[in-house]
Amino acid sequence: MDALVLAAGYSKRLEPLTLTYAKPLLPVGGRPMVDYLLEKLRAVPGLGTTYVVSNGKFAHDFAAWAARHPGVRVVNDGTMDNEHRLGAIRDIALVIETQRLSDDLLVVAGDNLFDAPLVEFTREARAQRPRVTIGIVDLQDRELIRKRYGIVQLDAAGQVTAFFEKPDDPATTLVSTGIYHVPAAQLGVIAAYIAQGGKTDNIGDLIHALVLAPGVHGCRLPGRWFDIGDLASYEQANRTFRP
Repeated sequence: MDALVLAAGYSKRLEPLTLTYAKPLLPVGGRPMVDYLLEKLRAVPGLGTTYVVSNGKFAHDFAAWAARHPGVRVVNDGTMDNEHRLGAIRDIALVIETQRLSDDLLVVAGDNLFDAPLVEFTREARAQRPRVTIGIVDLQDRELIRKRYGIVQLDAAGQVTAFFEKPDDPATTLVSTGIYHVPAAQLGVIAAYIAQGGKTDNIGDLIHALVLAPGVHGCRLPGRWFDIGDLASYEQANRTFRP
């Protein structure tokens, strides 16, 4: 299994901080945010290469960071501004194609921080193959979720029966995190989804399309979860991960 950290966004809501820094390289508790993700990934048994997909604007910065971390490879998606961004789904497809990936792929959004170990997540995900597995947290607060997060509905077996992107009136408090396990057998589905004209900016659109076939499993994650999307959440993460 290989891993992919999504880090090619332009993070407009965190400007001016992200005018000169890629969001995953911003310090949290005195360390680059992406360092915490790399620690989680390296604890997963049998993990191969960790790819980091960056935009062209910050690819040099990620390359300098990766030089200190053996086993990490940076993929430049070639974009230089938000108006020309590929979007998360096309970035995943780019890495699969250019790096000729053929094994299971663990995808993690570069702006997520969480307590849950990825070891248990990948163990459950492997048992669910050929389904895609997504990490889920229960935020237990509909007002907090409203218009902010993608939510899921699960059946008794943990299979996703519905996915809603940032609903006005969330039916559940189960939130889809930026953690995904894509089995090798499903890698080609992503390119096919793009070829059929699917939306490519938000992974939630792909998950919605996969719910019926081949199906999506939801793995509940314990502990805290931070989606660093704006200055308030960034400051909260810094308070929490204070050295």
